[in-house]
Amino acid sequence: MRKRTAVVNAFWDLFVVAALWAILTAGQPLLSGAVESLFHQKPWVHRLLMSAVTLVFFGLCVMRYGRRSAGRPLEESLLEKSLRRLKLTPRGTVWLLFLISAGLGIVGSVVRHRVFHTSFDMAIFTQAVWNTVHGNFLFSSIKGGICLLGDHFSPVLALLALPYALWTDPECLLVIQAVSSAACVFPIFLLAKRQYEHAWIPVLFCAAFVLYLPARNAVRFDFHPEVLAMPLLLWAFDAIETRKLRWASAMLLLSLAVKENAALVTFALGFYGAVFKKYRLFGAGWMAVSALYFFAVIRYVIPYFSGEEYFYLRGNYNAWQETGAASLFRHVFHVSSAAYLIKIFAPLAFLSFLDGPTFMLTLPMLAQNLIARNPMARSIFFQYTALLTPFVFISAIYGGRRILNHKIAIYYFAVMVLLFAGVSEYFVIANYADKATPHMGIVKHELKSIPPDASVRTHEFLASHLAHRKQIHIYENNHPREGGSDKARTADCVVVDRLFLGEREDQALQELTQQGYRIVKSNDGLTVLTR
Repeated sequence: MRKRTAVVNAFWDLFVVAALWAILTAGQPLLSGAVESLFHQKPWVHRLLMSAVTLVFFGLCVMRYGRRSAGRPLEESLLEKSLRRLKLTPRGTVWLLFLISAGLGIVGSVVRHRVFHTSFDMAIFTQAVWNTVHGNFLFSSIKGGICLLGDHFSPVLALLALPYALWTDPECLLVIQAVSSAACVFPIFLLAKRQYEHAWIPVLFCAAFVLYLPARNAVRFDFHPEVLAMPLLLWAFDAIETRKLRWASAMLLLSLAVKENAALVTFALGFYGAVFKKYRLFGAGWMAVSALYFFAVIRYVIPYFSGEEYFYLRGNYNAWQETGAASLFRHVFHVSSAAYLIKIFAPLAFLSFLDGPTFMLTLPMLAQNLIARNPMARSIFFQYTALLTPFVFISAIYGGRRILNHKIAIYYFAVMVLLFAGVSEYFVIANYADKATPHMGIVKHELKSIPPDASVRTHEFLASHLAHRKQIHIYENNHPREGGSDKARTADCVVVDRLFLGEREDQALQELTQQGYRIVKSNDGLTVLTR
């Protein structure tokens, strides 16, 4: 009998290791070329397959440990004994999750940058921070030669000049962003710890954050200052809950500095404090500050720095006044809205809907993203979920209090977390790493030869690698104040690549030579032209 148990345990350990390896790598090392091509063409097939593998693994784990909790004798396997000897505590596990999340976020975003997949936004913020280090406060030639506060009001960028002066590399911003996002696990753990008696349920919420696809995508997609607000807003809510109102105000002030629309969520937090926590002065004060701040910034401050009215309000929201209420209604209640809500709330088992006061905190960003004409605003692949994510988790933690005291509900929550986690970060990183080619090495070498004081016009995917200069312009941008301006059209140097020009290469080079440029270097499809 003991021999049979030993054999069963050995097979169990092998199964666990193989299943975890398959889940963490998304099976990529085993994929044939044809299968990998199918998964790229139909990623939902890959996600469905990995979800099935994950659920089978989870189900077998539940069955095995369910027998033990039912009092049936079950000898521990070697792997189980090793894990027990580690004596991981909930707090220690949270630190481990932080390191995993930060590490994967750093590697994923840095690898993406190194294979020239960071683009327009990365170049904008890199140049603005670099210019601040060199005495030109948040200057952005990409956005038309303005202080970047005239595009979005993000004064926190000025603070980033301090670490950037020590490590002058776009990867510095990516590392700061990844670490900031990963740090959300600490306030999530503390918030959940106060709501649940079971010591490991808070850890489950932290694991859910590490797997939460909107947060992972926001970290990987270039650099955006609003991602830095995620832990700040969580700490602000935690401080409100524990009546540390000065600390809450400090976190809210810092949150306002990331972007002008953060005032919408600080207003909601003020309302929450006034109505649900009875902090009348604090709540009313922050509602007033947030409303005045938002109005002043979009009405006076941004136009002062840009020389024109606030574009994003006009382009995304005011346009509905022209098209009418029926058009807005069709837009908001489109099937894509339902798909968006599922992608936001399903990874936390829709627990957010079970607590009205905290769910209310999600409404400002939900309304912003659902009403916006920009279709990317209702996607989970960009930065638009950053100011929403903290409140999705807060409301899920509070909503879960109603059901997560039952074992079956905990299993349901864990299954939903795993089911909507998407493919592993390893798979995403490996896909980006596979895009590296010898041509990219040539491009990196040639870009280093561009004089640092030369004004440059180049592709958006090369721009962040050439952004350490006062004047850089995007080749594909024809906006008359930006890439189509006289400064852009008469830049000292133009760098173009066959990879991005495609069949238009000969035509583009002919147009540039007609504009007075001459080819000074051509290497493997990369062409450098100067006047």
